[in-house]
Amino acid sequence: MRCTFGCDAREEVGRLKNSEKTIKLLSSSGSKEAMQNTLVGEVENFQALMNVKAFQEVEGCPSIQLRYLGGLKMILDFEGIKEKEEFLNNGREIWLPWFKKVSDWDPECNFNEIIASIIIHGVPQHAWCEEAFSIIAKTWG
Repeated sequence: MRCTFGCDAREEVGRLKNSEKTIKLLSSSGSKEAMQNTLVGEVENFQALMNVKAFQEVEGCPSIQLRYLGGLKMILDFEGIKEKEEFLNNGREIWLPWFKKVSDWDPECNFNEIIASIIIHGVPQHAWCEEAFSIIAKTWG
């Protein structure tokens, strides 16, 4: 399924050549305004992505809401623009151990990366290498 974004008030569903559905998602001025309270944080690796769940509790920031965005990126939602700007400009010592980069939300960015994990049975331990797993991944998409 592929999503596109539009500005009018209609939901549009069409067919692609390979029978995928296209859904037109609508964003209102209210949702765009809410994104002004949002930052995008990028972690270093997959393990850091798993650990970032503890960020609010460890750093004492319960008012910051975290949501997975895609790839190694997280959305950080703040109660207001003032709180967001304070965190971005003066909170480096708080966010730097958790995120390699934190930046303002950019509505033009397309976040289409996703991390998936699979369980593979029957690969002998001596064959555990990037090349072997890449061959398996390419076979299954």
